[in-house]
Amino acid sequence: MDTLFRPLLLDSFAVMELAGSSSVAESIRDQQKKYIAAVFKGQAERIRLCDYIDIAQIKNIVDEWKRLTEERIDKLKRTVYS
Repeated sequence: MDTLFRPLLLDSFAVMELAGSSSVAESIRDQQKKYIAAVFKGQAERIRLCDYIDIAQIKNIVDEWKRLTEERIDKLKRTVYS
């Protein structure tokens, strides 16, 4: 199983839901299904992951994750240092 995409696609869905970003969570869920299908197919044959998942959508998910993380960090800094 690809170790780069696994945490993003398998672990981040719940985090985005908890963060209140349901649109990102749904994007993750969509790519997650495609990723899991590719992983199971890849056990029987060699595959190219980019044939299964939308790399541009993955970039959007990562960008939104980064934005939300930075937003949360800034909020915590304002709380701690005010």
